[in-house]
Amino acid sequence: MINKTDCLPAIDIIIVNYNGITYLSSCLESLFQSQYPKFSVIVVDNNSTDGSVSWIKANYPNVVLIENKKNEGFGRANQKGIKFSSSPFFALLNNDTKVDSKWLLPLVDVMQKEPLCAAACSKLLFMNNPDLINATGGGMNFVGYGYDHNIFSIDPDSDLLVALSPINHKPYDVFFPTAAAALFRRSCFDDIGGFDSSFFMYHEDVDLGWRFNLKGYSVKYVPQSVVLHAFGGTSLKFKSMHFRNRLGLRHALRSLLKNYEINSLKKVLPIFFQLGVNNFRAGIPTGFFRAILWNLFMMPDTIIKRARVQQKRKKSDNELLSLIWQDIYLPVQFPDYQIQTIDSFIKNYQNTPDNKDFNLNSPLELINNQTSNLGYGWHSFEVYFGDGQTLYRWTRQRAQLFFWHNGGSSILRLKVLGLAKLLKNRRRFSVQLKMADSSTFKKVFLIESDGWEYFDIEFSGDKGVVEVLISVSDMWSPHNKFKNRDYRQLGIGIASATVSPD
Repeated sequence: MINKTDCLPAIDIIIVNYNGITYLSSCLESLFQSQYPKFSVIVVDNNSTDGSVSWIKANYPNVVLIENKKNEGFGRANQKGIKFSSSPFFALLNNDTKVDSKWLLPLVDVMQKEPLCAAACSKLLFMNNPDLINATGGGMNFVGYGYDHNIFSIDPDSDLLVALSPINHKPYDVFFPTAAAALFRRSCFDDIGGFDSSFFMYHEDVDLGWRFNLKGYSVKYVPQSVVLHAFGGTSLKFKSMHFRNRLGLRHALRSLLKNYEINSLKKVLPIFFQLGVNNFRAGIPTGFFRAILWNLFMMPDTIIKRARVQQKRKKSDNELLSLIWQDIYLPVQFPDYQIQTIDSFIKNYQNTPDNKDFNLNSPLELINNQTSNLGYGWHSFEVYFGDGQTLYRWTRQRAQLFFWHNGGSSILRLKVLGLAKLLKNRRRFSVQLKMADSSTFKKVFLIESDGWEYFDIEFSGDKGVVEVLISVSDMWSPHNKFKNRDYRQLGIGIASATVSPD
């Protein structure tokens, strides 16, 4: 009788490290607890100065260590690890990740079942808030801007939403594999020439996925494979978001020039340049003109690479339309505030110099971008269209809020907008309070008007932090209603939350 594990291929797992000693311990510890019979680990170190190399040698002598004499960036460092490895499949893993013990087998299973699948990527969840999605594969809009699918959405497999939403566990096609945690078929990777060596970091996986799809291969997102990610844990620790955006933009332009058909380029490039000029005039630091200069310098090489891509392509641009977002506005929304967890809220509260007991009858801070009250699930604040003055936030399907309670009996009052008549639907939502003593209070409300309404929930408990969970049973999209290119999925609007004595 053949053992099933005997049919599984050996996997080489490649990790690029640059001053990542803060994360390496949890990354490697979780990795070596993977329930997979045959894998090896290769760490490519980009000339770290934080003791990473000596730490790996002392604690993980079984790890193959490649030491670069300089920081060669993400793509080139990975290429070294890939060249050193020999297995028909290899995985790329960021050093600021922590893998689930069963993360690898679902990826291998998909690759074995689909011989034209070039890459399969994991579900990435935020390490400090694992109910939130970092990425479910990658997408790109038609002007070359890459994005992570479903970023900052609640994981549908989380207990928070499992009762509210149907769960789709089937792998499906995405535009590119998020290279923080993905498995690759070596033959396909080599067939398209691997990563673009001119990309120091950022946009490598977008460009790679594009060329995979052009060659007729597929890229799969596999929801059963779960990996926690610190999201920029090492790259943003040493570089700013401006650096990230600048490199991303220059690489996006080169990718457009290489991969689009000439007729598509004629349509897309004027829009790309106009967006760059508009951002420059608006004072948005994207490094647009530096991106142009870099691409002019690289143009001879880009022309050569373009000829190779176009010669090998098996799919037209039209055949990839379903994988490319056809709008300049991306279908993702980043929060305009620092998302809190209950632990970070308590820490912030304790570290506040003028910390005092919570003042009843004072509204909780929902609008200030520096607020420490808001957890996950809130869109950016905006001005109420009805009066041009009231500031409020829309929730997602599930939203979280924290406040400090002095103990005893109190009332939480929410000022809520549901637009029930406009949407021709009575809006239902629930509010649950989790007290410091683990007791809970829950109430379901119904919105029937288009105006602001007040809803109260009584509660009592010991002194401590209260976690408020707001759940909305039905969502709506402004674009679906008004065709205004606002693709957000909205729950209910909340202008204020006030706690008062019962």
